[in-house]
Amino acid sequence: HIMVPMVNTAEEAQGVAHAARYAPQGGRSWGPMSALFGAPVLNPQEANSRIHLSAMIESAEGLENLDAILGTPGINSIFVGPVDLAMSLETDVDSLLAAKESPLGYIAKACHDRHIEVGAFAGSSVRASAFEALGYDWVATDTDMGLLKAGAAQALDG
Repeated sequence: HIMVPMVNTAEEAQGVAHAARYAPQGGRSWGPMSALFGAPVLNPQEANSRIHLSAMIESAEGLENLDAILGTPGINSIFVGPVDLAMSLETDVDSLLAAKESPLGYIAKACHDRHIEVGAFAGSSVRASAFEALGYDWVATDTDMGLLKAGAAQALDG
């Protein structure tokens, strides 16, 4: 799974789709490094079939160009960075989630209309539920560093 932040235009989406895949579908350099770890070596076509490319929508520009980004061959899913998107729209995440005509709901519908999965970073279980209510296919509730920090704090307090 390859996730690319700040994809704002169809041209950028085309560039990341090209960079993520091996020839003839893309321009990624081929180096069967998996052999160093004892894993089977796939040919470029097999490797391409296993690549899942997520474009991150994190700006007003990306939101404006969403339909063109979704129409880009090689984009397998969309992942929303709601904090950056909210800042770009001069609001906050909770306001976006609560809005009647939320851009977050628009993104989910546009993705589903094209049979493309959509996910988001929620940062909490409450926000995760709100994203799920909008139709998001998957939601991250925390980061690895956030979980490590919380676990370390709990261990130090215990």
